[in-house]
Amino acid sequence: MINDHDRIDTRDIPDASILNFIYDPIFLSYTSVGRHCARGARRREGKRERQRTSVGLHVRAMGFLDRFKGLFSSPSASNDKNHKVLRKNTSKFVGTNSSHNGERAAIESSAVQRSDGAIRTGWARMRGRRNYNEDQVHCKFATIEEEPEIGEVACCGVFDGHGGPRASEYVQMHLFENILGSEKFPADIFKAIEDGFQATDHEYLRIDKKFHHDDGTTASILLVVGTSLYTAHVGDSRAVMGTVRSDGTVTATPLTEDHKPQLPSERQRVESTGGTVIFAGTWRLSGVLAISRAFGNRMLKRWVVAHPEIREDRLTKKTKCLIVASDGLWDALTDQEAIDEVMKYTDPEAAARAVITVAYDRGSYDNISAIVAYVDFSGLEEEGEGGVVEMPNASVRPPRRTHDATTTSKALNTGFFS
Repeated sequence: MINDHDRIDTRDIPDASILNFIYDPIFLSYTSVGRHCARGARRREGKRERQRTSVGLHVRAMGFLDRFKGLFSSPSASNDKNHKVLRKNTSKFVGTNSSHNGERAAIESSAVQRSDGAIRTGWARMRGRRNYNEDQVHCKFATIEEEPEIGEVACCGVFDGHGGPRASEYVQMHLFENILGSEKFPADIFKAIEDGFQATDHEYLRIDKKFHHDDGTTASILLVVGTSLYTAHVGDSRAVMGTVRSDGTVTATPLTEDHKPQLPSERQRVESTGGTVIFAGTWRLSGVLAISRAFGNRMLKRWVVAHPEIREDRLTKKTKCLIVASDGLWDALTDQEAIDEVMKYTDPEAAARAVITVAYDRGSYDNISAIVAYVDFSGLEEEGEGGVVEMPNASVRPPRRTHDATTTSKALNTGFFS
């Protein structure tokens, strides 16, 4: 119950945003009104923390049961009534996921590779200097019995949660299932990815609406189908490709651009729908969130969308490695420094462990997670490089294509805000 002395009449404050007063103690603590809001926010955060071991275990419990039964071995047989499979999907995954918190500098890692050895992946993550780990990693190879001609599909993703680990855990478990289970896969992989992102976000918001956690997560994923690389992301987890030059050096090429609220395109999108971008130590959407796209974040969903930017590239003999990592890595290393570090190794798991250790040693304060993939398509014909990409059961596409789902998607149902 709110006492009379805690009540604040926002009508007396010009341009006041209700979201700012509820969720922005960082910005408003500089004002007398903000001190009242900050106390309320601290009380609410304390209550959420106490609930973490009770009500908040709903999504974790589902994840434990899924892993215990053999996650994705038969998604159509899932007992999760809150999870809608877009079609009967007989995909089978081989690989590992991240699962638990560890000691502050302890590293959890594993590795898996495609059966032909053309793609070898390793991942690693650590809690770092944070009190608990909100990062999740997905690194597997999937086969779809309904589409055997496409072979093994590399499914790699890093999910950096904020406000708690529930969103990142849920998205890590269900995003790739929704993409591969889409009716559009593999005929229109861009559309399958877009539909998978939206379905996963809607499913999580329905669950979160019951508990009012209001947490969220970034996502940066890589899908490799044959020699076609599809990159999709929301938020500031980043993907980079290393390509060898004629002089033998390996150069970093960014595959994603961080979704920050101060970017002109993002700021225009937010402000055109009534949102605000405020500088409070760093640029924040509504003074709260330092990213402009994410899964979850129910109370900010009008502006914090889960529409991905998607890119297609052709992997060639010159492609040497791929990195996808949370911002805990990129806060301490540049794209090129990360590529230089992983190219010192031949084992992808060792490379992933090494690169996050470098970030930690350089003072990264965040959770740190990374996936490293070494690519070897040395057997490709020279004339195939730079040509069109022809997918089975798919239209012919150029070697690189990009798409921003916000340009074609309508606003989300505002029922999630209630």
